[in-house]
Amino acid sequence: MASGPGRVIPVRNPRTGEYDTEIPAADSGAVAAWADQLRAAQGAWLARGAAGRAAILTRFADELQAQFSDLAEQ
Repeated sequence: MASGPGRVIPVRNPRTGEYDTEIPAADSGAVAAWADQLRAAQGAWLARGAAGRAAILTRFADELQAQFSDLAEQ
């Protein structure tokens, strides 16, 4: 798929197949830049240690569970 200014990718609800929204398309340069940012953040994530990462993921799971019904309806 070509990318560039103004290009978008349609997003469909996997449950219904209906059009949901659209997201901007990204070219390989944008993807490479995002990968670089993620690699840079990895050090801080690892520095938290296993217990710190587990605490963050547990909070995320708790929040996801709290909003499960709302998310499932979307």
